Amino acid sequence: MFNLHEFTTLITELIQENIPILVEGINDKKALEHFNLTNIIMVAKHPLYKIIEHLERIDATQVCILTDLDSAGKSWYKKLNHECSQRGIRINNKLRLYLMKKTSLHQIENLPAFVRNQDTQRMF
Repeated sequence: MFNLHEFTTLITELIQENIPILVEGINDKKALEHFNLTNIIMVAKHPLYKIIEHLERIDATQVCILTDLDSAGKSWYKKLNHECSQRGIRINNKLRLYLMKKTSLHQIENLPAFVRNQDTQRMF
Protein backbone atom coordinates (compact mmCIF):
# COMPACT_ATOMS: atom_id res chain seq x y z
CA MET A 1 0.00 0.00 0.00
CA PHE A 2 1.24 3.48 -0.90
CA ASN A 3 2.61 5.43 2.04
CA LEU A 4 3.12 9.18 1.60
CA HIS A 5 5.86 9.31 4.24
CA GLU A 6 7.87 6.53 2.54
CA PHE A 7 7.40 8.21 -0.84
CA THR A 8 8.55 11.58 0.54
CA THR A 9 11.60 9.96 2.12
CA LEU A 10 12.64 8.51 -1.25
CA ILE A 11 12.15 11.88 -2.97
CA THR A 12 14.14 13.65 -0.26
CA GLU A 13 17.02 11.22 -0.70
CA LEU A 14 17.20 11.98 -4.43
CA ILE A 15 17.19 15.72 -3.73
CA GLN A 16 19.77 15.62 -0.94
CA GLU A 17 22.15 13.42 -2.88
CA ASN A 18 21.53 15.37 -6.11
CA ILE A 19 21.08 12.12 -8.02
CA PRO A 20 20.36 12.62 -11.73
CA ILE A 21 16.95 11.25 -12.67
CA LEU A 22 16.46 9.87 -16.16
CA VAL A 23 12.93 10.22 -17.56
CA GLU A 24 11.46 9.75 -21.00
CA GLY A 25 10.00 13.16 -21.80
CA ILE A 26 8.86 16.64 -20.83
CA ASN A 27 5.62 15.55 -19.13
CA ASP A 28 7.56 13.20 -16.89
CA LYS A 29 10.00 15.99 -16.05
CA LYS A 30 7.17 18.39 -15.20
CA ALA A 31 5.55 15.75 -13.00
CA LEU A 32 8.72 15.24 -10.98
CA GLU A 33 9.26 18.98 -10.65
CA HIS A 34 6.03 19.00 -8.58
CA PHE A 35 8.06 17.22 -5.92
CA ASN A 36 10.94 19.74 -6.09
CA LEU A 37 13.18 17.40 -8.08
CA THR A 38 15.47 19.38 -10.36
CA ASN A 39 18.30 17.14 -11.58
CA ILE A 40 16.15 15.59 -14.32
CA ILE A 41 17.45 14.43 -17.70
CA MET A 42 15.05 13.63 -20.55
CA VAL A 43 16.22 10.68 -22.63
CA ALA A 44 13.63 10.04 -25.35
CA LYS A 45 14.90 12.60 -27.87
CA HIS A 46 18.59 11.79 -27.54
CA PRO A 47 20.76 8.93 -28.75
CA LEU A 48 21.77 6.62 -25.93
CA TYR A 49 25.47 7.38 -26.34
CA LYS A 50 24.79 11.13 -25.85
CA ILE A 51 22.97 10.45 -22.59
CA ILE A 52 25.86 8.34 -21.32
CA GLU A 53 28.41 10.97 -22.43
CA HIS A 54 26.45 13.60 -20.51
CA LEU A 55 26.38 11.45 -17.36
CA GLU A 56 30.14 10.92 -17.64
CA ARG A 57 30.71 14.64 -18.23
CA ILE A 58 28.85 15.53 -15.02
CA ASP A 59 30.69 12.76 -13.15
CA ALA A 60 27.51 10.95 -12.17
CA THR A 61 28.32 8.07 -9.84
CA GLN A 62 24.69 6.99 -9.61
CA VAL A 63 21.41 7.67 -11.38
CA CYS A 64 17.74 7.04 -10.82
CA ILE A 65 16.11 5.64 -13.96
CA LEU A 66 12.48 6.67 -13.71
CA THR A 67 11.15 5.78 -17.12
CA ASP A 68 7.51 4.79 -17.44
CA LEU A 69 6.38 1.46 -16.06
CA ASP A 70 4.85 0.39 -19.39
CA SER A 71 6.58 -1.69 -22.08
CA ALA A 72 8.28 1.28 -23.79
CA GLY A 73 9.54 2.59 -20.45
CA LYS A 74 10.80 -0.83 -19.46
CA SER A 75 12.69 -1.04 -22.74
CA TRP A 76 14.34 2.33 -22.03
CA TYR A 77 15.10 1.17 -18.50
CA LYS A 78 16.83 -1.97 -19.73
CA LYS A 79 19.06 -0.05 -22.17
CA LEU A 80 19.94 2.70 -19.71
CA ASN A 81 20.57 0.25 -16.89
CA HIS A 82 22.93 -1.79 -19.06
CA GLU A 83 24.89 1.19 -20.38
CA CYS A 84 25.21 2.88 -17.00
CA SER A 85 26.21 -0.33 -15.25
CA GLN A 86 28.87 -1.00 -17.89
CA ARG A 87 30.43 2.36 -17.03
CA GLY A 88 30.33 1.93 -13.28
CA ILE A 89 27.36 4.24 -12.73
CA ARG A 90 25.28 2.77 -9.91
CA ILE A 91 21.53 2.56 -10.42
CA ASN A 92 19.38 3.85 -7.56
CA ASN A 93 16.20 1.81 -8.02
CA LYS A 94 14.52 2.63 -4.72
CA LEU A 95 11.85 4.99 -6.04
CA ARG A 96 11.20 2.98 -9.21
CA LEU A 97 10.75 -0.26 -7.26
CA TYR A 98 8.56 1.49 -4.71
CA LEU A 99 6.27 2.81 -7.44
CA MET A 100 6.12 -0.60 -9.11
CA LYS A 101 5.22 -2.39 -5.88
CA LYS A 102 3.02 0.15 -4.13
CA THR A 103 1.09 1.85 -6.96
CA SER A 104 -0.84 1.03 -10.09
CA LEU A 105 0.97 3.72 -12.07
CA HIS A 106 2.12 3.09 -15.61
CA GLN A 107 3.21 6.63 -16.52
CA ILE A 108 5.42 8.89 -14.43
CA GLU A 109 3.51 11.93 -15.70
CA ASN A 110 0.51 10.73 -13.65
CA LEU A 111 2.45 10.68 -10.38
CA PRO A 112 1.32 14.10 -9.01
CA ALA A 113 -2.36 13.26 -9.56
CA PHE A 114 -1.86 9.83 -8.00
CA VAL A 115 -0.21 11.29 -4.89
CA ARG A 116 -2.86 14.01 -4.60
CA ASN A 117 -5.56 11.37 -4.82
CA GLN A 118 -3.90 9.25 -2.13
CA ASP A 119 -3.55 12.25 0.15
CA THR A 120 -7.23 13.18 -0.36
CA GLN A 121 -8.35 9.64 0.48
CA ARG A 122 -6.46 9.80 3.79
CA MET A 123 -8.43 12.89 4.82
CA PHE A 124 -11.72 10.98 4.90
